[in-house]
Order: sequence, then structure tokens, then C-alpha cells
Amino acid sequence: MISLFIYSIAVKEGCPSKDELEKLSLSIGNSWESLARRLKFSDEDITGFDKDNQEYKKKALKMLFEWKEKYASEATYKALHFALCHEFVKRRGLAEKFCCVENN
Repeated sequence: MISLFIYSIAVKEGCPSKDELEKLSLSIGNSWESLARRLKFSDEDITGFDKDNQEYKKKALKMLFEWKEKYASEATYKALHFALCHEFVKRRGLAEKFCCVENN
């Protein structure tokens, strides 16, 4: 017998706070560069984040804060969820943890 488990997830409305983005930056690791591309940063921007920050978490933090500032109302949970789930980023677990409504 084949069991099929189907579930739906609810992505939060609105934009993540700086505190949430800082917490996310601690978990991104070396995925920050692929995530930056999905969040519409240029190669020049990515090189700048890389050169200006030694640790991955600082690169990710700077990039996420810049994303929030640059895209303002477009820097939503939905956009972040989509980017984290992208086939090149492959961080669906983080997307669900940080961008989805908890189901208790």
C-alpha cells in the first residue's frame, strides 16, 4: 500500500522584522550567495557583501538587511520563502521555520 502525505503550508503575511532576519542569518551558512541571487542582488552586490564581511553569518545578515531596506514592502515572507525554496538554495526547512505560520 502506498501512502501519500499531502500538506499545505501557510506563509505569513507582511514583512519579516530585522530581528527575524538576524536570526535567519545565523542558519543560512554558505547558502547566502545563492539566496542573494534569488533576492535580486547583482553579482557586484554579492561581491561587495563577500569582501566586506569575513563570516558567513555577517555576509548573510548584511545581505538580508540590505534586501529589507532596498525592497521595502516587496521584502515579504512570501518572497523570502520562495527564494529559500529555490532549487539552487535548497533551504525549504528554513523557509518553513521562518516564513510559515505555525500549526499547533
